[in-house]
Amino acid sequence: MKNKLRLSIIVIIGLIVGSCNKRMCCTPPTANFIHVKSGITEWDLTAPLAQVINDSLTLVGQGKEENLLVRIKFNGTGRYVLTGQQLKYYKTIGGDAVVVEYIAEPGNESVLNIHTYEQDSKTITGDFVMNFIKSSRYWDNQAYPINFGFNSGTFKIQLAK
Repeated sequence: MKNKLRLSIIVIIGLIVGSCNKRMCCTPPTANFIHVKSGITEWDLTAPLAQVINDSLTLVGQGKEENLLVRIKFNGTGRYVLTGQQLKYYKTIGGDAVVVEYIAEPGNESVLNIHTYEQDSKTITGDFVMNFIKSSRYWDNQAYPINFGFNSGTFKIQLAK
């Protein structure tokens, strides 16, 4: 009986020590982020999401009342020029009522650069410059500028599975 008890205690201690070692071996995943700079203002869009469906990459980020949406035909790393509806930015009140919407400004280049695409971890990193013009639906809303831009931005996002 004593031998069975000793053996049980040794097995339990071994399991505890073994499970601790497994947790220590792994590096915690780096959090997803989209960091935006517009003029002298900088902020991070929370809970960014990126997903590839067929050959299209959709990148989404939200601030308190700011929302960014990018859609491209995804070919891995490279430079993607964004036009028209491929790029949207909109502001809300209370997170749901859209008060103004912007799209890529024609003639003022918006670019998304994907520098790395790690296929094992499904992670993309890169930077961007984005120029917006108010969409025709909200043209009369004088409370917001006709155009503006993000003069720099960076991102690291793990693609949704």
